[in-house]
Amino acid sequence: MLPFSHDTRVLVVDDDQLFLDSFEYRYHTVLRCQTEANPLTAIKLLQDNNAAWWHLWQKSKCSVAQYPDAEQQPGRNPLRALVQEPSRADVFGVIIVDYAMPVMSGVDLCRALKSVPARKIMLTGQAQESTAISAFNEGLIDCFLTKQASDLPTKLVQEVTRLREVFFSQQSAVLKAHFELHADVVSRDASLKAITSELVRLGSTEHYFWDEPPGILVLGRDGNRYLLVIFSVDDMRAQIEVAEAAGAPVELVERLRLRDCIAWFPTAGGYFDLEYAGTWQNFLAPAEQIEQDGYWLATFVVHDGRLTRAG
Repeated sequence: MLPFSHDTRVLVVDDDQLFLDSFEYRYHTVLRCQTEANPLTAIKLLQDNNAAWWHLWQKSKCSVAQYPDAEQQPGRNPLRALVQEPSRADVFGVIIVDYAMPVMSGVDLCRALKSVPARKIMLTGQAQESTAISAFNEGLIDCFLTKQASDLPTKLVQEVTRLREVFFSQQSAVLKAHFELHADVVSRDASLKAITSELVRLGSTEHYFWDEPPGILVLGRDGNRYLLVIFSVDDMRAQIEVAEAAGAPVELVERLRLRDCIAWFPTAGGYFDLEYAGTWQNFLAPAEQIEQDGYWLATFVVHDGRLTRAG
């Protein structure tokens, strides 16, 4: 599972305007496309887009460098800059280029864009496959598809989906060391299955690994933000111990001891405080144990910066 994923755009470059119009009509319901008939204009567009993405992405990478102990500092999540930036979805994650264009061939276009992180698909004719293979071996493109193939619509959507994952995988490599807990949890089959099931249930359109509390921030299709909180045995134990020491209601402590829920209060560390003695039920969410050796998962709604139980 990737540390983060959100919507991206696809740029389609072809000198045939009729093909571009047809492409947009056919795929607009499944892909966010922008079309361009002039490869030189496409180069400028992608370079500007990449510069904007690089600037935004640097904020996240700088967060990792400046705040290596971010897990102990609420608000220092290295992905916070992305979540708060509406233009994140404007980045081009995949480029689709036609091989045969009079101003510049698809191969030359991809060579000019080699430093651009967007993944590249080339559309070719049967006679151009050997050239496409060479471009693939040179690392200029990620795949090539035959333009006249009857199964092109299906394969194209499949490849765009696959390469979008590759794009995010490469972009998020710098964050993997920061999210060691997440890496451990999602590497386990049972945990990944439970998390994936919850993402599907919520209609996830974007997700981001989160630090405080540890879990995954999800943007659902209903427009709400959710946080899938992942607690270890130590996290569960700490919640109980702090609640007892703080004089929490007996009913709350008993619920925590059952380990069928997770509590997260709007306090430092999410621990109970007497301020919430009368409203503690609002900050509990049902939890399921997703690993026998001790990981629990609970889903909260994010509302006005606070976590509240869903439903």
